[in-house]
Amino acid sequence: MNKIKMGALLVGVMLFMVTLTSCGEKQEMKLVNEQTFTPSEVSSIRIDYDSDDITLLESATADIVLKEYMDIDKGTYYARIENKNGELSISEGQRPSGNRLDCYVELYLPAGYEADVAVHTTESTLKTQIGHSLAALRTDTTHGTLEITGIKARTVSVSSANGAAAISNVEADTISFNTTNAAVNADNVHGAIQYTTSNGKLILTAAYGSGTFEATSDGTIDITFTEITGDVKATAKNNDILFTAPEDTAFHFVASSRNGSIDASYDGVAVSNGQATGDVGDNPHFTVELDARNGNIEAK
Repeated sequence: MNKIKMGALLVGVMLFMVTLTSCGEKQEMKLVNEQTFTPSEVSSIRIDYDSDDITLLESATADIVLKEYMDIDKGTYYARIENKNGELSISEGQRPSGNRLDCYVELYLPAGYEADVAVHTTESTLKTQIGHSLAALRTDTTHGTLEITGIKARTVSVSSANGAAAISNVEADTISFNTTNAAVNADNVHGAIQYTTSNGKLILTAAYGSGTFEATSDGTIDITFTEITGDVKATAKNNDILFTAPEDTAFHFVASSRNGSIDASYDGVAVSNGQATGDVGDNPHFTVELDARNGNIEAK
């Protein structure tokens, strides 16, 4: 083989290797799509993505801003957007087969903008980093993670099936949780709490307010209140209830367990035959009621 043919062969092999290597490497994600919206034209926002992580942030401008970061810049992958009758709908665009696209989304909301915001994900992570109040924040995921922090709203709702939720520094008139096979960790939560689960687990610390908690099937409830401002009721069908009350708080206490034990370390509370009743503190105005049908109750 002469030198010319040998040189051409080597060049061809090198080009093939470069092409093969570049096809196998993931590119860095960069901002590929940015859209702005006028807040006065948007009263509610609906966001729907399957596997792309989403972060809600404080806007540095007076506009609502959507940013999409991708490792492949292709127009058909950009969000589908519709603003109809004041409802801004944002959903993921086309996706290539084989999970060959990396993407994450940022939505910036301006200070003082109180909207009803709803976010749905299938298996991604939603994070909030907003410093102002919203009218409502409604979140739900199938297999993803919800990280909700620093939110003030009239209504906050969290729904998860087979995912996980971490909630902290949330203040709302009503805070609702509806989960299946999901673990919820909540801390520093202010408001009237409504929690329902099937086979889920709740650990709630530093709660301020009132609440109803129901765990069907094998769900567990572990709740600690820093301040009680209304009635608290917790029911577990096949698992334990752990309840911790704030010091120097007065309340009526009622507990029952059909097939478990009750440990209530309160002065003035009598425990007998799976039942416990009594008043804790002076001049109680609220009631704490715990019912574990086939589990144990620990109240302290």
